[in-house]
Amino acid sequence: MVDSSLLYCIIVNMRGSRGVSLNESEKEFWNNNESYSIIYSRDQLSRISGISNITTKRLFEWLWQEVGIQPGEYLIKRHNDSYRFNPDIEIRFSQEAFAYWKLQGLGVDK
Repeated sequence: MVDSSLLYCIIVNMRGSRGVSLNESEKEFWNNNESYSIIYSRDQLSRISGISNITTKRLFEWLWQEVGIQPGEYLIKRHNDSYRFNPDIEIRFSQEAFAYWKLQGLGVDK
């Protein structure tokens, strides 16, 4: 089990996964929670969240204050070299946070 207090919530805006640097806890969390993942385009995430201009800070605040998922229970990054104007964004949750996400009726796939 990963100590969630060691995880950082991040959006990786780098080209290619070779440039992504996750600490050991984040790598373990990312790899272990592949099945608790959602992928949305930035526009779809904007519609779901009600955030007109998605930024890291706004997305973190929305997940915590509006959805009720604590920092350390998820990691966020662009999905698979998605560089277009409307990139895909992947969020991987802990098992408990993913269940809570689904209970909120927010959907599990784009």
